[in-house]
Amino acid sequence: MTTAAQNIWYLRVLGEMHSRYGFTADMLEQMTVDQRNEVWREYARRDDVDTSVLPDTFWVDPPMAGARGKTLKAAHVAAVFLTVSREFLDVLEQFDLGLFKSWPVTLLKRDKTTPFEGEWHAIWVGTRKDGFLRDKSHNFKVPPYERTKHLAIPRPEAVDGDFVFDVSVAAGPDLWRDQNFSQSLLLSDRLHTALKEAGLLKKLVVLRCPLVG
Repeated sequence: MTTAAQNIWYLRVLGEMHSRYGFTADMLEQMTVDQRNEVWREYARRDDVDTSVLPDTFWVDPPMAGARGKTLKAAHVAAVFLTVSREFLDVLEQFDLGLFKSWPVTLLKRDKTTPFEGEWHAIWVGTRKDGFLRDKSHNFKVPPYERTKHLAIPRPEAVDGDFVFDVSVAAGPDLWRDQNFSQSLLLSDRLHTALKEAGLLKKLVVLRCPLVG
């Protein structure tokens, strides 16, 4: 008999300063503000994404600080793009990812010539679920603007159990974002277990989120 999952997991990487290494891309540097905004909008789409118009080569921009002399985490953000190691992607691809795309990227050090060790892929997560329970959750703030007051923004001091979701989110794809939970990247319990057993979450911040309902 299969036991229903009691938790999901919030991978704290999107929008987090600790997940950024100061990567930029020549493609972005050469664009106007309007052109860059078009790239951001393309990546933010929920139905599909044209990866051919998105950057595939990034380098550490010294004024932005970064990863000089460091080992990159298995999941991090390059510019605004969620980037994962080949090993991380291999685990993801064993699960139901719903609306999902990946494309290979090159990550270069500040000399714009020397690549970081490993094979890297940018990923796009289009699946959305609506399950965040604001009235049962803690350690989040709400934007002051009317058009975004539906969003809950996680606070840095949040811990396991602070964010609660409806049990319905356990159904469907194993990787998704919640439309009412800002910058969220959520994992099913089974996907979290697989990534943890593969040793891919050791340097990442992952919070347990109880399911109720």
